[in-house]
Amino acid sequence: MDAAWKRADQRTALYRLFNKGGELIYVGITYDPAVRWYQHGRDKSWWPEVVEKSVEWFPNRQLALDQEAEVISSLSPRYNTAEHRPAKVRRSAPSSGKNRGGRPKVGVLTNTAYPRDLIARIDAAATKEGLSRAAWLRKVAEEAVS
Repeated sequence: MDAAWKRADQRTALYRLFNKGGELIYVGITYDPAVRWYQHGRDKSWWPEVVEKSVEWFPNRQLALDQEAEVISSLSPRYNTAEHRPAKVRRSAPSSGKNRGGRPKVGVLTNTAYPRDLIARIDAAATKEGLSRAAWLRKVAEEAVS
C-alpha cells in the first residue's frame, strides 16, 4: 500500500498562493505548508511572485483533494498547469506505488505542527534578517548542524 494512503485520514491543508495584484496563481494540498512552500521556493520559477498565502485545513486528504480540484477547475490558477491539474474526483487507491496526483515523493514524511506563537517569533526573526521564513529556517538548520 502506498505510504500516502496510510495517511489518508490525516489532516490536510489546501493552500492558495496570490501575487501582488491579489490574483490566485497556485493552489495545492499538503500535510505541512511550511515544508511545501520551502520546496516550491527551491524549484518553482514563479515562487518570487507569491506575496500572500492562505491555508484551509480539512480533516482528511480526500476532502482536500476534492476542494483543490474544485478550485482549480473553477478558477484556473495560472501556475496549476494542465499536467498538474488534479482529476475531478479521486476515490480509489492507485494501482501502482506512485503518489496520487503526480506529486513527487520527497523524503520521509515529517509532521511538524508549530504553535502560532513560535511561528510569529520565527517570522519576526526572519523579517529582522530580511529573509523569508523558509530561508531563515534553512539558515538556522544549517547553522545547527555545522
